[in-house]
Amino acid sequence: MRFTPVIAAAVLLAFCASSATAAPARDASFCGTAKGVAVYLADSGNLISPTGGESLATLERKLRADYSAIIKAEPALKSQAPSSVKPDLLKAFSVINFINAKMSAVGWDFTKVAPIAQSLSAKASSARPAIAHLEAYFKGTCHIKGA
Repeated sequence: MRFTPVIAAAVLLAFCASSATAAPARDASFCGTAKGVAVYLADSGNLISPTGGESLATLERKLRADYSAIIKAEPALKSQAPSSVKPDLLKAFSVINFINAKMSAVGWDFTKVAPIAQSLSAKASSARPAIAHLEAYFKGTCHIKGA
């Protein structure tokens, strides 16, 4: 079973999974918040290629916790987002919230993903241009490594 569509939204913002440096006022606040979320994003990204012998239940639990943390930061990120990237951020969170809702509906049970995998993948794919723009912003403006 492929879990990539399920995890796609968790790594939508994974480009900000490293350190940010100072940027202009509003940008600095936004970049700082993104850096704070980066811990969860990096962890979610690591779930794609787990290194240990973690059980599927453990991976499901960790991904659910990471989604909760990312979604908790949503209001701050949206309120701090510069106008140049706000539409892209809204698109990214649209995907994150969609996947969160679908996964919550199946109790975050990866064995029940098959019937919804195509919709998860399509929704994640729809955000590719927005993610590309966000990646460029985080790399160029926030100076976030790995963007």
